[in-house]
Amino acid sequence: MLPLRLKVIPEGLIVNGLPKTYRHLLGSRVLSIQGDSLQAVLTRASQLRACENLYDSYTLICNQILHEKFLHQLFPRQKDSLCLTLLSPDNRTEQVTLPLESPEKAYADITAFVSTSMQLPKKQLEYRFIDKEKQVMYINIDMIYGRDNFEFMYNNGWGGMEQLDSYYRNLGMKKPADTLEAIKNLASFSETFAEMLTEMKDNRSTTLIIDLRGNSGGWTPITLPTLYQLYGPRCITVENGKFYQLISPLLLQKQNTDLAHFNSARKANWKMGDYTLGVEDTTASVPTIEQLCRDNIYMTSVPHLLAAQNEKPLYTPRHVFVVTDCNTFSAAFHYAFYLWKLGATVVGVPSRQAPNTFMEQTTFKLPLTGLRGSISNSLQIFLPGNDRRAKTFYPDWMPSYEDYKKYDFDRNAEILFLLEKLKKEF
Repeated sequence: MLPLRLKVIPEGLIVNGLPKTYRHLLGSRVLSIQGDSLQAVLTRASQLRACENLYDSYTLICNQILHEKFLHQLFPRQKDSLCLTLLSPDNRTEQVTLPLESPEKAYADITAFVSTSMQLPKKQLEYRFIDKEKQVMYINIDMIYGRDNFEFMYNNGWGGMEQLDSYYRNLGMKKPADTLEAIKNLASFSETFAEMLTEMKDNRSTTLIIDLRGNSGGWTPITLPTLYQLYGPRCITVENGKFYQLISPLLLQKQNTDLAHFNSARKANWKMGDYTLGVEDTTASVPTIEQLCRDNIYMTSVPHLLAAQNEKPLYTPRHVFVVTDCNTFSAAFHYAFYLWKLGATVVGVPSRQAPNTFMEQTTFKLPLTGLRGSISNSLQIFLPGNDRRAKTFYPDWMPSYEDYKKYDFDRNAEILFLLEKLKKEF
């Protein structure tokens, strides 16, 4: 590995961590790699790995160039080091050559990191006010997982319960041996959100910040109840995009059903290999929250809380902000997009996820070799093809390099940028 950490910002790549000898280069912009312009390297990288947009290419470089295998794919003649040309925060150009080392030594050698001046909630679904007046609520959402989706998986006999093991590992918790106990121990996504909004309501708080940076996704349906909690029935009628699934044995196996039951539930007559394209029923009535919960379109462990809202929002703050970065992906990207459609302001770095793209994983195992893999089973269309955001979902507020510099490249520069702009705009 290389003793290096990079970060994607709206304008490119900056240095986030490196050996202490080069501490003065923290925050420097990457101009070239091995003498090739950053643009040339991005183009070559996206030919090696599929990328959905420019920020997917940035993310690929950011994450994979640190590792020997990908580095040698990009630069076949390169042996044991990498040369970067950087533009420092004080506008000096400097070349740095870093050695390939064992992972242990590379981790040990990265002793200069950007820091943060903010003490924000760090745990999954942790929230609190970040101002003395209790007007600005902040919630950290690392993964789109909760008790809600695991109850659904268990109750419907779906596979993929290894996600429960992974979720416990990511939470840093020991998983109980009994699956039901393990599920019950988890926080519910929508119940936690209801508790937070109730606290905001009690204090008449004006601002909610939902931090989805670094959130690679999970289960989109568990986010939908929180939209109802925020906006009430209005969220049901907002057009949030279309999904078209490819009907295959793998998809039916994943959903623990067969073609007859799949068609019956959708009043359709599709065949294997069909996409679920069809004429929309424009006469259909708007479903009730009870129907949405019963059909698991709104997947929640606490449907009674949604019903108790009596078709009104639980609480709608004056300002809702969603903070994204290049790694806000899959279900986390859906959440950001849906909130934006309902009026939230998106802040930060564009996602590597394209709004119009292939989507959702179905896993498979090859019968002879035993190799495992996954394949997309859905086509997602969120915006008209000619929309400037159809391939890159640009946030409403994007910090510039000068903004990052002003905040000394703080790890939470996007939040500092948001709070300062909030004071100016409102």
